[in-house]
Amino acid sequence: YGCGITLQFVHNVIIHNIHIHRVVRSSGGLIRDSEDHYGFRTVVQGSTAITISNCHFTHHDHVILLGASDVYSKDQYMQVTLAFNHFGKELIQRMPRCRWGYFHVVNNDYTHWKLYAI
Repeated sequence: YGCGITLQFVHNVIIHNIHIHRVVRSSGGLIRDSEDHYGFRTVVQGSTAITISNCHFTHHDHVILLGASDVYSKDQYMQVTLAFNHFGKELIQRMPRCRWGYFHVVNNDYTHWKLYAI
């Protein structure tokens, strides 16, 4: 049990074949400023050359956010690839939400999503 993953100020990262599930509030350390985070994966603030592949996502509202804000200019150079992921049961939206940058979304399985995928 625990929170998702936030990537900030990083380059050349590959996230491959991990399973994050049943994210619940609990006592212990906090990431950023709250214990109820916005998404499973958040890639923000100038991070680039990121690959998220072969992951299985279920049971979450805001799944992946790419970009810190609509006005953070360093995110315009962000490069992210999402490939071969399974977006499964009880996902609502943001698979991913792409603010600005270069995004390669290929061969993902969008099964059972509710509101919108990309």
